Amino acid sequence: MDKELEQLNPDDKIGKRYADQLVEVRFKGGESKILLLHIEIQASKDQNFEERMLIYAIRIYSRFKQLPASLAILCDSNKDWQPNEWRLTSPSSGLDFRFTSVKLIDYERQWDWLESSQNPFAVVVMAHLKAEELKRQAKERKNWKFLLVRGLYEKGYNGEQVRDLYRFVDWIMVLPDKLDDTFWNKLKAFEQEKNMTFITTGERIGFKRAQKEMALKLLQRGMSLEEIASITELSIKDINAIQSQQKE
Repeated sequence: MDKELEQLNPDDKIGKRYADQLVEVRFKGGESKILLLHIEIQASKDQNFEERMLIYAIRIYSRFKQLPASLAILCDSNKDWQPNEWRLTSPSSGLDFRFTSVKLIDYERQWDWLESSQNPFAVVVMAHLKAEELKRQAKERKNWKFLLVRGLYEKGYNGEQVRDLYRFVDWIMVLPDKLDDTFWNKLKAFEQEKNMTFITTGERIGFKRAQKEMALKLLQRGMSLEEIASITELSIKDINAIQSQQKE
């Protein structure tokens, strides 16, 4: 509901708020009831996060006269932070807002289940966990990236599903150029062996573009060049070039 979502971002006293996704879902079985699902993805601890969830719930209710099902997907590594409610009180009234939060690092203890699951989002979670765990271990990250991508074929996904999930894994499990070449050659050899050519050069080119887009977003957040280089595996020279292009 992108157009409707844009209407929830007026400039006002509390400033602009941006929900990650607002989706209208119809129930199975022919029921006419509609569920509004607000999904917020959060990558780091934010002391104002619970308030932001409440503000969006109020705005959505005001717009559609329906309280959304609010879901927070927490991608940070802080095991002690799992927000799920916000309370407001005054001498004569109070408001208790609760929402569902899912902490991705909690799935570290369920790795065997993730590997055996047919749910495509299990692959997404595994890629995120390994990307976080192996930030500074490029060779191990390359090995796990191949295992995860190979698993897409072994689970029996069709070509479109493999390409969609590959793009995410490729984007989040960034590799230095030499290791990326090694990974790519190994993947193409595997595809030829299985006679299943799902991933093309176009997907690889798309990743390079995504790598630069990630660096740009991190620059806009004020992150240091060294930190960005560590995360994206781009050189300081490349990052400076991206920064210069943006200024132009």
